[in-house]
Amino acid sequence: MDNGLNFTDPHLPHAGWVSASRDRGSIDILWSCGVTLMLCCWVATHPNAYAPNSTTYHRFRHKVQLAALAISGPEFVLGIAAGQFCSASRSVRLFKGDPLPGNRRWTLTHAFFVDMGGIHLVCPDFDSSFPITAMQLHYLIKNNFLDFPDMEKMDISERNTSDILARLITLWQVIWFSITELERFRLGLPMTTLELTTLSFVLSMVGTELCWIRKPSAMTPRFIHTKDGKQLQEIRQWAKDNTHPDLADEWHETPLAFLDGKRFHINTQWLAMTQLFRRFRMMPRTLYEDHHWDHIPNDFWHAVDGWILIPLAIILAVFGLSFVGAWNFYFPTEIERTLWRICSVGHAIFCTYIAFSYVFALWRWRRDSRRAIESVNRMNNPRGSISLVSPAAIPEGSVDLELGTANRAATEDIAIDRIATGGTRANGQDVSRSQSVRVKGETSLDPEGIHKGKAQPGIRRRVFDWVIPYRAIAADLLSSGHDINFFMLVMHFVMWFFYCFFRAYIYTEDIAGMREQPVGVYLTGNRFVPFIGS
Repeated sequence: MDNGLNFTDPHLPHAGWVSASRDRGSIDILWSCGVTLMLCCWVATHPNAYAPNSTTYHRFRHKVQLAALAISGPEFVLGIAAGQFCSASRSVRLFKGDPLPGNRRWTLTHAFFVDMGGIHLVCPDFDSSFPITAMQLHYLIKNNFLDFPDMEKMDISERNTSDILARLITLWQVIWFSITELERFRLGLPMTTLELTTLSFVLSMVGTELCWIRKPSAMTPRFIHTKDGKQLQEIRQWAKDNTHPDLADEWHETPLAFLDGKRFHINTQWLAMTQLFRRFRMMPRTLYEDHHWDHIPNDFWHAVDGWILIPLAIILAVFGLSFVGAWNFYFPTEIERTLWRICSVGHAIFCTYIAFSYVFALWRWRRDSRRAIESVNRMNNPRGSISLVSPAAIPEGSVDLELGTANRAATEDIAIDRIATGGTRANGQDVSRSQSVRVKGETSLDPEGIHKGKAQPGIRRRVFDWVIPYRAIAADLLSSGHDINFFMLVMHFVMWFFYCFFRAYIYTEDIAGMREQPVGVYLTGNRFVPFIGS
């Protein structure tokens, strides 16, 4: 069947819909790219374990939110997956240092399962269960608060086989899509910006899938009880007396979150940005508004080990520059070409910015973790006796997270004077949430009393209406034990705003540009290899 195109000059533009034939049609391009993108964003993303009381709607929405994050920025999902892989790897190394009962093995799959919230701890003095991480599990087992769980009875492998077929289909589609596009490049045939965008997703998806290859499928959590009915208050008090002398009575997220040590600063920035976008109704609200976790969030960032930075940098560099590759592509109008070039360069600049921010945050995390260990050593060994751990012995990109960290101080621009930090005590009793926030150079967030019912006309009112939400978010994060800089938060928001604009235009042009393309776009590069979706 002939589609009526003249392929004498493959660069001759053709406007309108092209029907399918022995060569490609418009539907073939849309279908192949759509299927590949769907598989990369839906099948290749693996949510964490669900909350015990989650409904089918909650589970579906968790999956949709993770897929939406993959569509918005696949490089972010790659960073999250790499952090989860490194966190699980650190757990495996930690368990290898201690003999396990009955010659049991602690595998990467086990570590993934626990880190994704697959195990909830039940304590007699706590009203409900809460998720624990692999690091917390190791601490509890080592200090005789918990028996080593029977991982074989949790059916991790059985649950993981449910999506093997989906992963194989995704891998098959990605391979053949890449082969056909590379063949077009070899033959000098033009391609659409939609195909280029899909190729960029493929690159990120491959890295993400490699990091998550041992991660089980999402599931409801399993429950384990403390050994001999030990209470949560007893565990926290023992930790305060022996390993965490600066442990506060209040807690956020989970009662044992302090065992994970210093929070990765990227996670703090991410939390601030998502809260900020939700405040301005640019993102949907969270499923659970409580600050106390009943599941591990899908977008929680972990620090990576040093060795993985090189492959991550390569993938991010190629991904960031991928849209610049369409610099000389055909565009229906000159305005569209100019906007594409601006957005592609802006996208590359943003990727460079987040790369440097990530490396700096990783350096800062390792530095603060070492300082925390040294601080604990000094507290426990004031006369220079044998230290609990030597900072020089810390492996590249990891720390002995058992020792945790001291109370997190405020950043250089924002300091918080806590009257009573919001939270819940270990015995489940509520704690008041009153707090006083002090910004450097000011006595309060609202020194003029503008937001106390006084009508203040002019620009000052509008400025405070804009600024107060930023600082309220910063104060909320600080009260939760996170370090955040107000001015950095504003700068990140501006960068993210432009990034969203760049991505939105790229996706819009991918579809709008299909209305007029060179006839060579519809030539099939390889007619002899079957291709799923075309």
